[in-house]
Amino acid sequence: MNELQRSAILTELVERLREGGSWCGETHIQKTTYFLQELLKVPTEFEFILYKHGPFSFALRDELSEMRADGLIELEPREYPYGPSLNATTDSKELREHFTKTLDKYRQQLDFVIRELGEKGVSELEQLSTALFVYLENPARDRNSQIERLLKLKPHLSRAVAEIAWDGATGLIQRSGDFLSIS
Repeated sequence: MNELQRSAILTELVERLREGGSWCGETHIQKTTYFLQELLKVPTEFEFILYKHGPFSFALRDELSEMRADGLIELEPREYPYGPSLNATTDSKELREHFTKTLDKYRQQLDFVIRELGEKGVSELEQLSTALFVYLENPARDRNSQIERLLKLKPHLSRAVAEIAWDGATGLIQRSGDFLSIS
């Protein structure tokens, strides 16, 4: 996937998340892109590491900054203590019109992410994405071992919250159907 195709996907994601009622801050884009790439196999080619609030890509952060500089997305300030939201611009709409084949190819994956994650808050996205990260480390581990690993990585979570996150992530894995190439 080239940079313009990736920008088309990301601006489509921003616009659709906003239309679906998402706050659509950078964290929302980080986590939903992680799910698009790692769960649904959309080849955005970002490297994600486990960071302070779950999977994070510095390259994605840089790309979002470049997209702002190119006028494809813009920040909408929000009242303190909340961070800004991202908006797709008119220029991004023109870009997306040039990449309809790419967007059509990944439409079902985008629909899935919007439907399943669009209205979730930052905390829940952090928990779900970290649970997916743990699962992908070693899918053969049993549920209890996976939850213990999640708690080790996120000690601020209670066991009950970790179990909910784990069950939520495995539910997403099951519902992802044909997109998932892992067992």
